[in-house]
Parts: sequence; C-alpha cells; structure tokens
Amino acid sequence: CTCTSCNMGFGGLSCELSSCGAGRGGEGCENCPAGKFSGEGIATCLACGAGTYSGTMSSACTACPDGTTSPSGASSCSLCPLGYECRVTVVVCSPGTYSNGDTDGCEPCQKGYYCPGGTDQFLCGQGFYQPDPSQASCLVC
Repeated sequence: CTCTSCNMGFGGLSCELSSCGAGRGGEGCENCPAGKFSGEGIATCLACGAGTYSGTMSSACTACPDGTTSPSGASSCSLCPLGYECRVTVVVCSPGTYSNGDTDGCEPCQKGYYCPGGTDQFLCGQGFYQPDPSQASCLVC
C-alpha cells in the first residue's frame, strides 16, 4: 500500500472526493456559485432544479414565489410568462381562463367573453353571447 499526496477536498488511497461541507464543492472545496448548492456530505455543487434558485455558497435551493419561475441552475426567479400560471411549475392557462400579466396566475374569463386558454379573453362577436364566466366559447344568439 502506498500513500499519495491528494489535492484539498480529496483523500484516501486513491484520492476519492471527500465531503467539503454545506455550500462548498469541487477539488478545492470552493464556494458554490449562485444557482448551485451543496449540502452536508455532498462533495460537489449541484444545479438547483427548475422553479428554484440559490445565491452563492448555498446549502439548499429556495422555491420561486407564486407568479414567478426559473430554469434549472438559476440565481433568481423571473415573472411568469404571459398566458401561463406559475405556482410550482409553469402551466399554460386552461380554456375558460387567461393571464395577461396583471396577476400571479390564471383568472376566470368574464361574462360576455370567451377564453380559449392562454393570454387573452375575447369579447363575443355580433350574433354571439356568453352569460356565464369561465367559458372557452360563445353561444349563438
């Protein structure tokens, strides 16, 4: 058995990666960059998942607040795209609802309008009506 000199963050006979402590990872146990995290017992910095974010030297990722989202490896959250609802995941507004960016989620379509799903509610045209809210189409007069 021979001993070899290992770089910081490595140890043992074959220089396998050892734990660096929360918020640190890699060969030199550097601080994890924003968008990545490392918990106790984890030797590398891992990317935060979609819908979460982290700052520098984080031991965990934080969920984006309602109405915002992020791709994996993000250091911050951004506003939900128009026509979508962002709670835990990004979901397109379903028929009978819409999102024009004024709220955190999808809103029910108003009476007199129809909403096919997505970003807009449309006024029922001449010869059509809609007496109920949350509808995906108008009725013929």
